[in-house]
Amino acid sequence: MLYGGKDYVAEANDTVMVIPMIETAEAVDRIDDILAVEGVDMVYIGPNDLAFAVDGHVGFPRPKSEAAITKIVASAKRHGTPVGIFCSDANDARARRDQGCALVTPGNDFAHLTRSVAAAVAALSDEEDAAGAQDQPGTGY
Repeated sequence: MLYGGKDYVAEANDTVMVIPMIETAEAVDRIDDILAVEGVDMVYIGPNDLAFAVDGHVGFPRPKSEAAITKIVASAKRHGTPVGIFCSDANDARARRDQGCALVTPGNDFAHLTRSVAAAVAALSDEEDAAGAQDQPGTGY
């Protein structure tokens, strides 16, 4: 099936997944109820929104949201439902995979783009420093 292809309307419902986002204290409290809903294919944790909701901030440490994530993963395992989670990078993704998450998202487009551009700017700055370019007047471009 091709998205938007001739067979899309006839077959789309066969490929759509039901994946509730778990990002609030209420969702954590009711995780067994959510997982008991017929047709739920997976749950996906938004760790930053969850941390903000239960810890009151997105900084570290996040003891309440980490406990909540552990609860979600354990409940999903009992129900036989996979868990997905957003991860800040590959190391976080590895740790979440080891914790029992079946789908790990190692970063997002904005984070990857930001890191890539920062690395490129740093590389160019190093080149300019080595060539003494900072001592010369700029062109404005």
